[in-house]
Amino acid sequence: MLVREFRRFRETVKATFPDRQIFVRTDGTVRFITFTTRVQVLLACALFVFAGWVGLTTGNFLLKDKIVAAKDARIQHLASDYNSLNDEMLKMQQGVVASVDELKNRQQLLDSLAAKSDQLTKQIEAHPDLKFKAAPETGVDQPADAPSQDQAAVSTDVTAPDAGTDVTAPDTGADTEPTDDPQSNNQRASVAEPQASAFAGDPWWQFASSDDTSTINITKITKAPKPGDPRWERYVVESIDAVTKRQNQAASKLLSSIHREYSELAEFVDVTGLTTDRLLAALDGPVAGTGGPEVGLKFPSPISEATAAVIDEDNGDDFAPVVQAVSRLDGLRESLKSMPLAKPVKEYYISSPFGKRRDPFSGRWAYHSGVDMAGYWKEPVHATVQGVVTFVGRHGPYGNMVEIDHGNGFKTRYGHLYATKVQKGEHVARGQVVGLMGNTGRSTGTHLHYEIWFKDKLQNPLKFFRAASYVIKE
Repeated sequence: MLVREFRRFRETVKATFPDRQIFVRTDGTVRFITFTTRVQVLLACALFVFAGWVGLTTGNFLLKDKIVAAKDARIQHLASDYNSLNDEMLKMQQGVVASVDELKNRQQLLDSLAAKSDQLTKQIEAHPDLKFKAAPETGVDQPADAPSQDQAAVSTDVTAPDAGTDVTAPDTGADTEPTDDPQSNNQRASVAEPQASAFAGDPWWQFASSDDTSTINITKITKAPKPGDPRWERYVVESIDAVTKRQNQAASKLLSSIHREYSELAEFVDVTGLTTDRLLAALDGPVAGTGGPEVGLKFPSPISEATAAVIDEDNGDDFAPVVQAVSRLDGLRESLKSMPLAKPVKEYYISSPFGKRRDPFSGRWAYHSGVDMAGYWKEPVHATVQGVVTFVGRHGPYGNMVEIDHGNGFKTRYGHLYATKVQKGEHVARGQVVGLMGNTGRSTGTHLHYEIWFKDKLQNPLKFFRAASYVIKE
């Protein structure tokens, strides 16, 4: 079969390319050039190859510009995609860096707020005229807000009016409206320890790592993907959100603790007949308040610089209420330093209370501007809190009198003195002797006439004496 087909093909080739002769005549001589079938086939193949090469070369030459242009367009497209991806990656990295810097600033602010709050608490507890309830030493856990029987007795004794004291006269400086501090007494959230900064030396993707999985929703991606991985952007966002959430939780606990302490101090201030708002309004230096987008911290504070760059109430920052609460607590501490709570004499009895009384000379009802504390002749009279002496000498019905400005709206007067022991302009300390009890001026016998002024309005000194025995819950 194959032989037959080969023979048929061979006959076809011979029929197509039969032997051919070319006659060449030169100078009467005739020559014959014979082209056999084999030669013709070889020549035909060579001619076909040559024609194909010429056609391919011509087509390539004609289409060269289009091919180059297509390749250039492809290269430009790839370059554009690369630049776009690189720009997107750069922006994302810059966003991560900015977010990390913001987290660092927030952590620094949170740490400083916690440190400032702890410092204020220690300073307030160190006040010589404030009493704090000691924590129970029994092994049984006792809620922080559960008052003991002793405390209840003290509170009842402090808040009840003295049976022997007439306090029905108008107290021109006393404002007994409750403070509007937004924290109830039964809220007892303990502040957490400031979170240690995990930023130094750690890769940014490890910021969200925490052993406390009960309070933080850790991302489900357990291993940090590399940049370029489709999960990379989600992992970054979840990690930063986790750190932000943990910071906000710590800030919330700190705010609850500050509000609790502020509320307890507000109860103490109420005993004096004043309010915390009036005390803060009378501060010699401004304090952070409410209203408007700006939170001011003018008095010395370790958080003043950090808050300037971080706090922005317009953006609803979770730390703005904490900064304001710390600022108000600091202002209240400053005011308590100037509040006259101590008693000016050690041995005494109240011979005439504050307010409405019958005048010892005329017998008519009159308004008594202070309390009369009767005692021994030449009994030492002490400054009830530190301050600056603004008056020394005779002052009409007061007789020999000393007036001391304690700052932040407070001043005290000591009248009917036998002798004075200080000079005008002198800085006096709490408990320093300023004079001796006597009977000068409009007086019926040896006693001290003692007055307390706040913002140029008279206050009832007996309320301040009661406040000095008030036990603050801690």
